[in-house]
Amino acid sequence: MRYILPKKEEVLKIYQKTFCSDEIFIQTLCWNSYFRLRLFNSSNEMRGCQRIIGWKDGELIAWTDDDFDKLIASDMLFARKFSSTDRRLLERVVNHANIKPIHNAI
Repeated sequence: MRYILPKKEEVLKIYQKTFCSDEIFIQTLCWNSYFRLRLFNSSNEMRGCQRIIGWKDGELIAWTDDDFDKLIASDMLFARKFSSTDRRLLERVVNHANIKPIHNAI
């Protein structure tokens, strides 16, 4: 965060008129920085992104409260995709990780 937050204006300038920028800007910043040499696994995208994604019949799905155990058991650091309509799952994940919500985001 110490690296990303000072780049707010740069990120807004580059990405404000793009599609799905929230899904690529952090990775792009890291790839174009000194962090590139410290990436977890740049040869295997699935393992390297450290992100678990839910799919059903070839469609991206939002995680639900029923997926909590699967998410917590995963060895991934990130998960995609959550929905604000399933606040219970968001609250459980935040509580499990002992994370303090930012600006009451959930």
